[in-house]
Amino acid sequence: MNTFTTLPSYSLLCSSVFVYPTETCYGLGCDATDVDLVSRIYAIKGRSFTKPVSLIVTDIEMAEQYAEFSKKARDLAEKFWPGALTLVLPLRKDRRELADIVRSEFVGLRVSSHRIASAISRSLRRPIVATSANVSGKRECYSVSEVSAQFFHQKEKPDIIIDYGVLPRVPPTTIVKIAGDEVEIIRHGQVITSDLK
Repeated sequence: MNTFTTLPSYSLLCSSVFVYPTETCYGLGCDATDVDLVSRIYAIKGRSFTKPVSLIVTDIEMAEQYAEFSKKARDLAEKFWPGALTLVLPLRKDRRELADIVRSEFVGLRVSSHRIASAISRSLRRPIVATSANVSGKRECYSVSEVSAQFFHQKEKPDIIIDYGVLPRVPPTTIVKIAGDEVEIIRHGQVITSDLK
């Protein structure tokens, strides 16, 4: 695992599984259109392929390229993005770029408020995987030393780590599923769920 304190080059980011800072904890990511890289993320985490991963997009316009937005979904996106709210929305049927592993009937999307996470998606000009940088079943990581400790003995490891220092220990993203105007709370987190009604 190579460590960087600044944003790596485009060519390195688009060909790697990387650990990067977000507005919650350190995340494990890659180009969400590359099936081999996405598969490696599941192997690195020891995560079941039946469990979906969320994606970070650059802005609402990119999100609308991949998901169907109802009026309610757009209102919430405009109110809380960038920020710690993941919207699980119907996947657009005409978009086939996403790796098969992250393509299903619905897709979880958010626009990150962290400048590094946002810069990576903007640099790649496509969605990036956004799952916590930890072995499945273990605690989220808020420092590079915690990340390194979890993955040191793993056969599969991230390629690069972007070191942004120690992150504040804050609640995770709030996850909501929206079908039409119906809002289903999947996970409570930073965004107060009463504000989503």
